[in-house]
Amino acid sequence: MKVTRDHTLISTDDYRKIENIPVNLKCDTHGKKFDLYCKNHDVAICVACFPSLHKHCSDVISLDEASKNAKRSTALDDLEDSIKVALENLKGFINNRNQAIKNLKIEEQSVRKSISEMRANVNKHLNELENKMLDDLSQRYENCKSKYGEAQKYLNKTEKEVNLLQEQTSQMKLVGSDLQVFLGTRQMNNLIHNKVKHVRSITSTLQDYKIGVEIHKGITSLLENVDRFGKIKVEENTFSLPFKDAKVDQAQIVHIPTGQSFDRTSLQLRQKFQIKDKNNYTQMSGDVGFYQIVIY
Repeated sequence: MKVTRDHTLISTDDYRKIENIPVNLKCDTHGKKFDLYCKNHDVAICVACFPSLHKHCSDVISLDEASKNAKRSTALDDLEDSIKVALENLKGFINNRNQAIKNLKIEEQSVRKSISEMRANVNKHLNELENKMLDDLSQRYENCKSKYGEAQKYLNKTEKEVNLLQEQTSQMKLVGSDLQVFLGTRQMNNLIHNKVKHVRSITSTLQDYKIGVEIHKGITSLLENVDRFGKIKVEENTFSLPFKDAKVDQAQIVHIPTGQSFDRTSLQLRQKFQIKDKNNYTQMSGDVGFYQIVIY
């Protein structure tokens, strides 16, 4: 008995190529290797599966027969086509998501630019309002200062004149004659009386100024009520990407090679049966059988 009679030998290099291929050769339920194939359920089964799950199935064949010429079956072609289409779909989906990320980055940069531009516009507008208000403050300050200056100028002038009258009165008292003192006293008294009267008139209507500020309610509202610069909105839309389907046909149909001659074709008997009537009498002589075409 040869050890390799029921085995197919492959090189170690070929084994390394297929050792990680996820092909289960044993039954998950019974732990036995697959020996049979149920066409009714399109599933490989072990000898223990047959009596318990497939004894009523009409088309159970050996796994060796089912897997014969599997490399040329339409099922393998369909699998390869399904994988190819799946990869095409995945590539398209990945490209779509990559483009979506790029578009999202562009939108994010656009939002950043909008925020920066709005901030710049707000700063510009506030600067303009500030400069306008400071100009108004300077103008009002100068007006108030000018009015203060006019009164102060008059009072300073009057003070000098009164000081001069005081000095003249003292000199007149020291060296003047009685006539000079008599006349001078009355004349200077009129002068000082008029000065005092005018000063009293001026000082009774003096204006005092206090400079303050009233901030616009919109500005105070901005500080008190506005708690964010804006709101970031994310619009979420659900849509379906176009999906290319590949129909997987599990039928083990063997392709006929191009140019195959029917001279190498023969009929092979699959099953014999007899036809009987309802009284169990055979109505036909001989055997009737089902045949399949075998190409060799």
